[in-house]
Amino acid sequence: DILAPGFPVEKADLTVLLTRTMFPFILLVALAALVMGMLNALHRFFLPALSPAMFNVVTILGAFLLVPLMEPIGLPPIAGIAIATVLGGVGQIAIQWPALKKEGFRYQPILNFRDPGVLEILRLMGPATLGLAAVQINVLVNTSLATTEPQGAVTWLQVAFRLMYLPIGLFGVSVATAALPDISKHAAADDRDAMRRTISNGLRMVQFRTDVTVAAIRKSMAATAARP
Repeated sequence: DILAPGFPVEKADLTVLLTRTMFPFILLVALAALVMGMLNALHRFFLPALSPAMFNVVTILGAFLLVPLMEPIGLPPIAGIAIATVLGGVGQIAIQWPALKKEGFRYQPILNFRDPGVLEILRLMGPATLGLAAVQINVLVNTSLATTEPQGAVTWLQVAFRLMYLPIGLFGVSVATAALPDISKHAAADDRDAMRRTISNGLRMVQFRTDVTVAAIRKSMAATAARP
């Protein structure tokens, strides 16, 4: 009722079904991000960068392989995409796990809240959670409003959101992912000059790539406008 107050009963029931089906994805994507962070800290970037592509590949395969199987077992066809989403989350972890294991990582089910490292992570999670919550609250409000609009409004909103964040993903996140391990290393060594140089180089690279992209877009628009 909070997320989709404008949906009719049938559509709300379908939304609940899909949400329940995809709920494990929250844990899976969190674990995939954790593995990604460990590999990035070891300067292993290729497989973590490939991880989201695995999710997309599995989801696309699910559209072809799982969707036709849904109606015979009494589920709506779109449930095949929901199941594929969960499998895509598994794929994101699976593609990175061999590299992490090769680096010597071995999982042990130990959680000690008195461990200094655990306490440090919990302390640092506070500001990060507040910062990320702002975006999620924005998405929640926008989605709630979009459900009161005609059919397709929620999808249009999600596509627009993806388009808005495309430059951030192409330029900001890629450079930040490569620079963050070095910044963390310099911070641990209290080498502030090296931190400044790394951050400055990253910002200049983002600015350069942005300028090149903007120039290419302007050139393309000018060429299109000049056509008879």
